[in-house]
Amino acid sequence: MRKLDKLIGFEMRISPKKGRIVRFSLMGLAVIGLSIAIPRAGQEIKVNAARNALADLTAAGPNERAELYLAAERVFTKPVGLGEWNDLAAQFALLQQPMDLDRAEALSWAALQRSPARAESWARLAYIELVRNGKLTPKSFEYLERSFIVEPAGYGQFMNWRLNFMFAYWSQFPTPLQEMTMRSFRMLAMRRGNDVAMREVGAHNDAELTTRAKLALQIPDNQ
Repeated sequence: MRKLDKLIGFEMRISPKKGRIVRFSLMGLAVIGLSIAIPRAGQEIKVNAARNALADLTAAGPNERAELYLAAERVFTKPVGLGEWNDLAAQFALLQQPMDLDRAEALSWAALQRSPARAESWARLAYIELVRNGKLTPKSFEYLERSFIVEPAGYGQFMNWRLNFMFAYWSQFPTPLQEMTMRSFRMLAMRRGNDVAMREVGAHNDAELTTRAKLALQIPDNQ
């Protein structure tokens, strides 16, 4: 009993019979903890494999793409009960030829059911609406607004992807979405510098957007 007392941090003055009950209870809790932790670790391994497979496929050249696509397809065969896996699988569905829009949409909603604060999932739904309809729709605007609400700045590659999506269709967005975009754009400039941020804008050859971006960063018009 002394070892058990030290383990749980206080002295137990109970009968041997009750001590056995407590000991078995603690063992039961340990088993439950392991039963939760081990599957979770397995899921994380599968998510990492999916993330790596998708990164390799995205960066692949034409000669490697077919082989890496088959490898990624095997990785995404068995679903994993995590929102991030759903997001990765949705991205993979959009890399297929032709795009599997229905699967990408279903997986994006599955990710959001696990966590509504997934900015990438909301933005992907907006993109799917655009591809499916050939134009931006009210649903596209709604999904993008939700994406900015849950993640105003953005992160990593997603930050760049969402900004470029907004820049590509800049004139079609309502003012509130343009303002949200500029807030994210300012964060990009703070992290990577004005020159990098303005290069993202310049790639779209939109005079009104360029003027708006310079104003957001307080860059004189003649620069």
